[in-house]
Amino acid sequence: MKVKNKKDNYYNNDNKMNNRAVSPILGMVFVMLITLTTWSIIQSTQVPKWLKTAEIEHSKKVEMSLRKLMEYIDAGSEISLAIDGVQYPVLPFFLTPPPPYMSAHFDDRTFTADFNITAEGGKIHHFHFEGNYSALVVEIYYNLIDHEKYIFEFGKLFKVIGDKAIEIKEAAPSKTNATTFVLLKGDPKNVIASQASMLMKIKPKSIGSGNAVVNGTIKFQCSDEHMAEMWNESLGKMGFHSKRDGKYVTVKIGESQTAYNLRFLHYVDEMVEAKYKAKDFAEEPTYSDYITATSEIKLQGVMYTRIDVRVLDQYANPLPGALVKLISEPDCVEAVGLKNKTAVTGSDGVATFIIDVTGCPAGEPVNIWFNVTSGG
Repeated sequence: MKVKNKKDNYYNNDNKMNNRAVSPILGMVFVMLITLTTWSIIQSTQVPKWLKTAEIEHSKKVEMSLRKLMEYIDAGSEISLAIDGVQYPVLPFFLTPPPPYMSAHFDDRTFTADFNITAEGGKIHHFHFEGNYSALVVEIYYNLIDHEKYIFEFGKLFKVIGDKAIEIKEAAPSKTNATTFVLLKGDPKNVIASQASMLMKIKPKSIGSGNAVVNGTIKFQCSDEHMAEMWNESLGKMGFHSKRDGKYVTVKIGESQTAYNLRFLHYVDEMVEAKYKAKDFAEEPTYSDYITATSEIKLQGVMYTRIDVRVLDQYANPLPGALVKLISEPDCVEAVGLKNKTAVTGSDGVATFIIDVTGCPAGEPVNIWFNVTSGG
């Protein structure tokens, strides 16, 4: 007869209990291993794909927004450009990098223009201006796709990826015998971008439809020699005679007495706009260059004569809000309906005078001219 040892029975029961305890632990370990392996695979393969897709979509939005910016500029509109940062998908259990950093700033560029335009009556007026303007530079430091850089200078938008640059779009479509230069003035101290968003507000200061130019010369500075060569090639394709000297490009407008429509659009960043209003900004246009339809007129025995005076700013664009004063020799001419013989130019840059010479000596010539006393 075999007798069971109580002690042996105790240990057997204990082993059974241990086996029951180990089995769930092993199961949990296997589950954890499978989970970690799956997480690791997703983290290393799928997560980068999801983030890369978000960056690609963001890149498309940035380019589209900058294209729209140029269209608004060409229309002479006040512009508020806002671009959100990259919106990565929400992945609570996975590791994701911080959003890409966006940088947007203004770089100084020099620009010089010297040209002649023909006013009413065939009179030739010479214009010359030069100064420091700005290129808008937008950079996005993506985590998974290549770093992108956009440069908007003088009316052309370029995209730089690595050491390659391509022209995206001109500010205005090229037409036969017509071209546009955009003169943007921004404050380099104005930070307009971060990880979260980019915001830029610019306002038109001088807008026009262009003028027929003969024998004009334009010289401007580019960001580097490569960009200057791209400008040079682009202008050559448009039929211009241009040349590059380092970072500078010189182009001839309206050669051989062939009139060419040249248009300047002058925009300022909101920070610069405040300085314009405060009248303490060195680059504020003086409006010293202007033309009139009839700057000197002799009237003999004519009771009323209408004279339209056209005022242009330094970019040869119509200057609204300018004060134009009538002056006569002898001082006998009156401007009907105007106080102090002064008219204000409209949006087309034209001030209208109705002349009354009834108070002038009969039979004697009267000289009339106009002065712009202020503007802008």
